Amino acid sequence: MELLAIGAVVALAWWGLRRRKRAQVECKFADLRKTLGYSASGARKSRPRASSATWAELLDRLDVLIIDTETTGLGERAEVIEVAALDTTGALRFHALSLPEKPIPRDASGIHGLTRRKLRAEGARPWPKVHGDLV
Repeated sequence: MELLAIGAVVALAWWGLRRRKRAQVECKFADLRKTLGYSASGARKSRPRASSATWAELLDRLDVLIIDTETTGLGERAEVIEVAALDTTGALRFHALSLPEKPIPRDASGIHGLTRRKLRAEGARPWPKVHGDLV
């Protein structure tokens, strides 16, 4: 599968996966598809606005994965601590937690709720192992 990162879509979908029931995530994904001009069955109802055409084309494909990550920050030295991939039907294809080498800043934990203690309790593995599985 071709990997394409579509952060805006996943920001809603993945947050919902972690914080809400799966049905609510599917509803948000369905709302996005509706906004872009699709019927519930996935068929395109109308031509989306020009600015959304690229999104619509990507959502129409079956070889696209939507990737979302949580990190220890925004800088060059930030580490990935959670990664997920969904396909364009909204199905979760991959999810893993990664234990960072450096401490997680409180600001970052305040946003995503992940701490070293929580990651260890959930069985997080070092990033190289997670990355290998994702690839």
